[in-house]
Amino acid sequence: MKHKFLIVLLLSFSFPAISQLSLSPSAIEGTWQVIAVDVPTLFAYNKELQTFTPYATMEHALNNDATGETKKAVADLKKRLPLELAKYYLEINSNKSFLLNINEKIKSGSYAAFTSPPVPNVDSDEETFIQFVETYGYNGGIKLDDEKSRTPIWANAKTNSTGTLLVITHQTISLGATDFPCSYTLKKISKEEADAIKEKVRKAEEDKKKIEKEKAEQKEKADEEKNGKLYTAADKEPYYSGERETILKISERLYNTAIDYGAASGKYTVTILYTVNKDGTITDITVPTDPGSGLKDAVIQQIKRLPVMSPAEVNGQKVRFRVKKEFKFTLTGDE
Repeated sequence: MKHKFLIVLLLSFSFPAISQLSLSPSAIEGTWQVIAVDVPTLFAYNKELQTFTPYATMEHALNNDATGETKKAVADLKKRLPLELAKYYLEINSNKSFLLNINEKIKSGSYAAFTSPPVPNVDSDEETFIQFVETYGYNGGIKLDDEKSRTPIWANAKTNSTGTLLVITHQTISLGATDFPCSYTLKKISKEEADAIKEKVRKAEEDKKKIEKEKAEQKEKADEEKNGKLYTAADKEPYYSGERETILKISERLYNTAIDYGAASGKYTVTILYTVNKDGTITDITVPTDPGSGLKDAVIQQIKRLPVMSPAEVNGQKVRFRVKKEFKFTLTGDE
């Protein structure tokens, strides 16, 4: 009876907002900036209100922090979050397309507005009702169809005293070396604010590439000093028995992976780089561009399974060699 009363109360006080919400193109189109993040059991942070609320797990760690390391890490997190969230945004375009830039992961595709579906009847238990609200929101919202993963992202519309907000659930945030599940709250901003964000993101990406390039050059120099020069051309390139058959099997594996992920029809190229050392072992496996649909992890896994090779040679001497392989296949849509 208690649950039934709670649901009646929620319905009677919350649902009048449905008729007030406008999901017209003019209300949707534009740029939405992330203003808050909620990480279950850890913390909630609201950039606009400048509030940081630790949850049970973080609260326990702070209360039992004998060394002060946790307090230091949380202080660093609180300092970093405003700068990080300032780069996160959702762009809704007039041609029914979207671009979502969150956690250094860019997703894009088409979108469609949806209205609130029928409400579960008043006899539904509390858990069912809460699941309904988490999935659909009270007021409907925007369904974003990611063109790579083909997985819909639900941006649920909520209203408060300052206007309409969007809440995107089932996302992640990187904290150190770990990704944690979270939800993001977004607010529509002006074109000037949006342009400023994009400029920050562009500059941040440039700085990141510059740093990564410098690190790669330093690593390459250190590797050369320790292990010898890394070649990309040689008198004799690395090889192993059954290489041709193995390459065909890897291509087939990638093809099946793309189908399992529901990848869109089209031509796919998966490029991978790896180093074959003087002893024939493989190290430094990288995929320059993630093609999505699980293909990056799949190709790395396959390369790790390759046998020890006969190393490359230059002037009769064994050398380290950087290998570049491309795996190509086509999905027709009839698979």
